[in-house]
Amino acid sequence: VVEYIAVRHDITELIEKRENLELIAKTDALTGLGNRFALVSALTSVENPALALIDVDHFSEINDFYGQRIGDEVIKELSNILKSITGLKMNIYRLGSDVFAMMCDQMNREVFLTVLHEIAAEIRFKPLIIKEKLIPLETTIGISFEHSDKIIATADMALTIGKKRKRPFIVYA
Repeated sequence: VVEYIAVRHDITELIEKRENLELIAKTDALTGLGNRFALVSALTSVENPALALIDVDHFSEINDFYGQRIGDEVIKELSNILKSITGLKMNIYRLGSDVFAMMCDQMNREVFLTVLHEIAAEIRFKPLIIKEKLIPLETTIGISFEHSDKIIATADMALTIGKKRKRPFIVYA
């Protein structure tokens, strides 16, 4: 061998763009929280998950009455409330328009339920003040401790039953 010839390309920019696209694919644009894709991805690596779906009751009425900008502010403020109450104990996701998910691993069941009761009380008894408007909120929370790939479906069932029965808190059993 007399000499080597190599052609090299710097792929740093491609890798950075790929990582950025993956982050965008897993992040809710309005709140900066993880989205449904991020939740499903996280659930694959969790052994003993606990999942709560939090739905803002009558959110469409808030959007209709105050407008979408105020509705977006309500969602942002609610995400801040969830972050402040849970701290680092739970992962928070925004799954849709007014549905949030809280997931944790290896947390005592009673502690998880206590934190969720705190969240429900905080939201219910402290109306939001957005652009000088007092906006009361109520939520329905569906909870599942299912140890399977059906945990999102079972939490959603609990949420649906809670909404139908007008109960703020339902645990799938």
